[in-house]
Amino acid sequence: MTDVVTIYTTAISAAAGISGAAISQYIGVIREGKQAKRDRAERHEAAKRDACEKLLRAAIDLRTQVANNRSFRGDRSAMTDRLEKVREHAAAAQVHAASVALLAPESVAEQADRLAGAAGELADWTAVNTNLDQGALNAEPDFTVLNDRLAAFRTSAKGIAGD
Repeated sequence: MTDVVTIYTTAISAAAGISGAAISQYIGVIREGKQAKRDRAERHEAAKRDACEKLLRAAIDLRTQVANNRSFRGDRSAMTDRLEKVREHAAAAQVHAASVALLAPESVAEQADRLAGAAGELADWTAVNTNLDQGALNAEPDFTVLNDRLAAFRTSAKGIAGD
């Protein structure tokens, strides 16, 4: 009988040790999984903020470049360089709007697309209204649409950032 009690005691002790080790490993795996999920969510939020910020920066840089082109008087080559900058800012707005669309909710993606569209329209207007021979912009640019789209995008982007 003592042999049976010893065997049971040994078996119970071994089972308790094994289950204790397994439970602590299981808890560690759960904790690591939760931390990985939090890390992914934080990276996604950071990427979303970064994409929104880059879109805003490209649109504002475009606006600034067009305004600067209006007051510029120079030769054909210099004005051609300035027009290239306008197109680069408009293209950057398109790319960053696509990034926003991949990361943000549909309502924000729609505002990003509208902002990029306004940037493209302003770049097209600038190209049409630039006199390369005189090295000047022929007309006063109208920033109303771009400014309205910037404001709408800022509002929607703030909504996803929780501000």
